[in-house]
Amino acid sequence: MTSPIKIGFSGTSDGMTLNQKYFLRKILVKSQGEFHHGDCVGSDAQAHDIAEECLLEIVIHPPLYSKYRAFKKTSRILDPKEYLARNWDIAMACDELIATPKGLKEELRSGTWATVRYFKKLVKPVTLIFPDGTIEFHSKL
Repeated sequence: MTSPIKIGFSGTSDGMTLNQKYFLRKILVKSQGEFHHGDCVGSDAQAHDIAEECLLEIVIHPPLYSKYRAFKKTSRILDPKEYLARNWDIAMACDELIATPKGLKEELRSGTWATVRYFKKLVKPVTLIFPDGTIEFHSKL
């Protein structure tokens, strides 16, 4: 087992593919520590359930607007914030990010990709799990 870390998560509101769920579970089952997510429908909700199965402590950074909120339950739910502010908070609070984007290429108007960019700006490791199961790792420089 690895030492406890804080893992941030971001993914599409469309939900993860079977490949993305499989590889996320494979990564999280070997992890210990905290799992932070933004509590949106789709990938966040699915990742929450996988993190629970893997017995990680879950920290929720909910969005201010509840239209796309999943309302997952855990002992640590932070105050709601605007989407981008909440994504920045996840980047600041965590040691690394796991992201499950919708497509195979970076998009400018995407919360998932904005969070990936925040982590890279902070020179923190990012693991991208693409819909086809391809995994791309960006390490500290």
